[in-house]
Amino acid sequence: MENDCIVHNRKSRSIFHQNINKIRQTNEFHPSVLQKLPKRCCSCDDQTGESSLTIYYLHKLCKEIQSFEKQPLKRKCEPLKIIHYLIVYFPLNYSNLQHQYKTGRFVGSKGKNLQRIEQKLHISIHILNNKSSIELQKRTEEIRRKNQSRNYQDLILFFTINNNNNQINNVQQIQRSIQFEWNNIHIRTEKEKEKVFDKELEKEMNLSFLLEKDSRWKRKK
Repeated sequence: MENDCIVHNRKSRSIFHQNINKIRQTNEFHPSVLQKLPKRCCSCDDQTGESSLTIYYLHKLCKEIQSFEKQPLKRKCEPLKIIHYLIVYFPLNYSNLQHQYKTGRFVGSKGKNLQRIEQKLHISIHILNNKSSIELQKRTEEIRRKNQSRNYQDLILFFTINNNNNQINNVQQIQRSIQFEWNNIHIRTEKEKEKVFDKELEKEMNLSFLLEKDSRWKRKK
């Protein structure tokens, strides 16, 4: 069976390195940031890895590595971007499967929905995973401790603003926009599914009753 890892698969390996070289030519990131990309993207041996080869996505990963691990820039003397966060909540009656499904819908296939939100709001969003920096993991625990009354499985979304406009009003507007996107994803609970089933059954019973009353549908003797 052929390896699906974008770093080591023979079909994708050359494109992966070509795109890294294109990013390197911009001189936007320190070499140590680019050196971390293969390990970050590798999905061999059941590692999480990444699945997108696009320059846009690799560029985004470089920004994450640079922001969360505090790597210096090569030729730019810009201040480190402030990391903001937003907690989005799951209903208490959601199952683990529904948590995963809603999160998957929010991210989208190969991260397409997340990219759409990022491009629309000019931000970079990071969801904690097993490759997140130690600093971000510690910050997540601090936020969890402050929100002990909430469900531990509620999702923390970290984000940085790409245009360096970190004004309070702008941050709050971004948080409202992300919250709106999250709220628009609705997953039916078991009770809601039962209600839909009951309504459909009621319609069928009413239709059956009407057909019985209609002489056109009676058997001919």
